[in-house]
Amino acid sequence: MLKECSKCKELKELHEFYTKRRKELYPASNAGVSSDCRECFKESRRKFNRKYPEKVRERDLKGKYGIDLNKYNAMFAEQQGLCAGCNRHQSEFERVFAVDHNHDTGQVRGLLCSPCNVALGMLEENINTLQSLIKYINHYSELAVSNTNVVSISLKKVG
Repeated sequence: MLKECSKCKELKELHEFYTKRRKELYPASNAGVSSDCRECFKESRRKFNRKYPEKVRERDLKGKYGIDLNKYNAMFAEQQGLCAGCNRHQSEFERVFAVDHNHDTGQVRGLLCSPCNVALGMLEENINTLQSLIKYINHYSELAVSNTNVVSISLKKVG
């Protein structure tokens, strides 16, 4: 079945449109798909995002974390512009701080720089792993200071 895109006016297959919830009610019709094809929808979304970045940020904060920009800014001020993980200032990073939250409860905890946010996620917020890594770093830092049992690798330049 074909449908005309309301933006580009091209006839396209139904799979080239986004499916709406009511598609289950009308499986044999085009009533359950968006009026714009996927490509036109994506392009209009990109234009909107570039034109209104503050609205996009507000929508994302509200939708993902249940907070508004005022709450984000209050958290930022409370943290004095510092990452809650590494205490480095926002000015040291290109990207704005991420909203850290508990993935089980959804509770917002604070704002983290990208490296801290990614590290926490990669470690799956496992406290035992974090504590083991701290012990690991401390152990090898102490060995380096005492210069005992440290494996030294010599790299020869090839060529």
